[in-house]
Amino acid sequence: MLSVGLGVTVLLAVAVGLLIAKWPFSRAGLTQELEGLGQGSVQIGDFRTTYFPPGCVAANVVFAGEPTGKQKAPISVGKLTIVGSYLGMFERPRHIRRVELENVVVTKALGENGAKSSRQSNLVIDELHATQSQLNVMSSDSAEPLRFQVGELSIRQLQSGKPFSFRVSVSLPKPRGDAFVSGDAGPINSAEPGRTPLAGEFTLKNADLGVFPGIGGKLSGSGRFRGELGRLDVNGETSMPEFIVRSTEHGLPLSTKFQAVVDGTNGDVNIDSADATLGKTVIHTTGRIVKDGNDSGKTVTLAMSGREGKIQDLFYLFVHSNSPIAGLTNFDAKVQLEPKPGRFVEKVVLDANFGIDDSKFTKPTTQQKVNTLSERAQGDTKDQGEIAVVSELSGHVRMENAVATFSKLAIAVPGASADLHGTLTSKVTSSTFGACCART
Repeated sequence: MLSVGLGVTVLLAVAVGLLIAKWPFSRAGLTQELEGLGQGSVQIGDFRTTYFPPGCVAANVVFAGEPTGKQKAPISVGKLTIVGSYLGMFERPRHIRRVELENVVVTKALGENGAKSSRQSNLVIDELHATQSQLNVMSSDSAEPLRFQVGELSIRQLQSGKPFSFRVSVSLPKPRGDAFVSGDAGPINSAEPGRTPLAGEFTLKNADLGVFPGIGGKLSGSGRFRGELGRLDVNGETSMPEFIVRSTEHGLPLSTKFQAVVDGTNGDVNIDSADATLGKTVIHTTGRIVKDGNDSGKTVTLAMSGREGKIQDLFYLFVHSNSPIAGLTNFDAKVQLEPKPGRFVEKVVLDANFGIDDSKFTKPTTQQKVNTLSERAQGDTKDQGEIAVVSELSGHVRMENAVATFSKLAIAVPGASADLHGTLTSKVTSSTFGACCART
């Protein structure tokens, strides 16, 4: 019995010695581990060790930023809880069962890469869970950062040099809305973050476009993404019950199906293909939304085309009254929207060639001139005033500074053809056209 008791005592002594030698949950050990993440020196406020289960709780943890170069805003963690296991302390690599973060605040510049870790950690975090956190993104065109509220972030099997799965819910600042993203990422390329593999799916709910000057509406959508952070292939669908232009307060339902390439490091977008249905008109679009050297924001450049659309849908958004023309349209257009002050319609530059079939003017006096033209060209001088449908109309329009200027506007009606020119402005409720005609 004595020998058995002695053996147990020796084993206990060895176990305690091993625990003391390998005990990672001290203030010094945690500080060393956190500083290895490469975010500068670490300061820990309150600290206490837990033993059942083994771990620790740290409060008011601050990453002070890089000691040299441009000073960065510190990263702060309101509360950090580490839950380990006695078995995990002896595993190779060592395992931490759970890390819980509360009230994390991270501030970074747009496009700024995180610091490279000073060493490769030999830890595996089975689950990392963060709640009530905030990411502040500074931009050169605004004194106030964009604040992303992270409701919940969950990461599983986090280990240096290995892929991991994640899910996150975020409240977006601009446009305001709720986003849900899940997928797989990694291994993280700390030297070139844009080369980090990423794949998953997303959902966007009720993003309020009213934060952008001149437009309004609630946007929802979903889709999938795959590639690297700096070049993600994204495809999905969006819908809006009503897309509104504020200068006229006119709106139409808008839905899209799209394929795009997104740079996740700076938010630039290349639209490979997007089919948007505005009202009852389908518009095919390609283009870019990029910073393009402009510190005020991103420039939108689009090439758009439509076939057998309704011209009244396109005009309705930008005029206070009804569209001046109704009919079926085919068009090709180039659109540019620069990040400059002013109303939405004042910032849009549009150049378009179009054709309209089976159309008529909605303004009675203009339509009456066309009716009279057709009647007299056919030898009817009684001016009965009957409505004549315009059979063919084509031309060019340029919209700039909220004024649409029409040129090369050719009309053909039974018995005659005509050339028109004129302007249409969103500031008035009527259009101004001049006309000349040639009898056929």
